[in-house]
Amino acid sequence: MTANITHIILDAADKCIPNKIITVRKDQPPWLTNEIKKKIRKKNRIHKIAKRRNNSKDWNKFKKIRNEVTNLVRKSKEDFNNSLIKKVINNNASNKNWWKISSLWDNFTLKSDKRYLHFSDSTQQPLPGDQNYDPLYKVKPLLTHFNTAFQQEYTTHRNIAVDETMIPFKGRVQFKQYMPQKPHKWGVKAWVLADSQHSYIQYVDIYPGRNATPQTHLGSSVVKRCLQRQI
Repeated sequence: MTANITHIILDAADKCIPNKIITVRKDQPPWLTNEIKKKIRKKNRIHKIAKRRNNSKDWNKFKKIRNEVTNLVRKSKEDFNNSLIKKVINNNASNKNWWKISSLWDNFTLKSDKRYLHFSDSTQQPLPGDQNYDPLYKVKPLLTHFNTAFQQEYTTHRNIAVDETMIPFKGRVQFKQYMPQKPHKWGVKAWVLADSQHSYIQYVDIYPGRNATPQTHLGSSVVKRCLQRQI
C-alpha cells in the first residue's frame, strides 16, 4: 500500500513539477560571488551575440561588460586577500581556525601572487662560478627558519634515523632529480633527520645537485651534517 502511494506521488511529481538540470562545480574560488557569476553569464551571452552579428555596436557592448567583469574580479580578489591578511594577523584566532585560514591562503594567495613571493634579495645572489654560489640561495632563509623551529619545538627520543625522501616537483629548477624507483619519480631530493618513534622531522637537508655537492663519501657527509644538529 505504501509503495503504491509513493509511486503515485513520484509519478505525479515527474509530470507536474518542472525539472531543471544544473551543473554543480566543486571547489569554486571563494572570491567568486553571485554578482560576478551573473556578470560572467551576461558577458558570455553578449559575446555569442557579437560573434553571430559581427557588428561594431555589439562588439563595443561586449568590451564594456568584459571590462566590468575584469574589474569586479580584481576587486573581489583584493578584498578576499585583505580579509585573509586580517585573519592571519589576528592573535585571537584558535588553532583550528588558523589552519583553516592557512589552507585558504595556500589555495588562493600563493597561486595568485607566488611570482611576488621572495625570501632572499635576488640582486645579492652570487652568480654561478662564484665560490659563494649556492643553488638554494633563494630559499635558504626559509629552510633555516624551519630547521631552527623544528629543533625548538620538539626534542627527539633516543632512536633517530636519517632517510632520503623526494619532494614531488615538476617545475623548472636546476637541482630537480629523476629517481625512477621512488613513488614520485620527479622532484627535489632531500635528507631528513627524524624521530623513529613519532616520525617527527628534526632537520631537512636539501640536495642541491651533483655540481654543487662533492660526490665522494656523500652518504657519510650527509649523516654527519644531520647529526651535528643533535650535538
